[in-house]
Amino acid sequence: MQILQAVLVAADCNPKWLTKHIPALASTRQVPVFCVKDNKGGSLRLGHVVNVRTALAIGVKVILLSFLMDSDKPSSV
Repeated sequence: MQILQAVLVAADCNPKWLTKHIPALASTRQVPVFCVKDNKGGSLRLGHVVNVRTALAIGVKVILLSFLMDSDKPSSV
């Protein structure tokens, strides 16, 4: 099961309307939004994370491995 933990949004995107709807969508799912601002450019930094030139927004997911926790229990035969 994958759950969205956070959304990273570049603060330097142009035009701003490209990312204007993201905080509203994230709040409906109760996910925090972080604005990435940097001297080099937030969109360049986010793009570096996912190996592309630029990125306007990135969703960070965590994979829950609860099925592995269940498999650690000894099975009764």
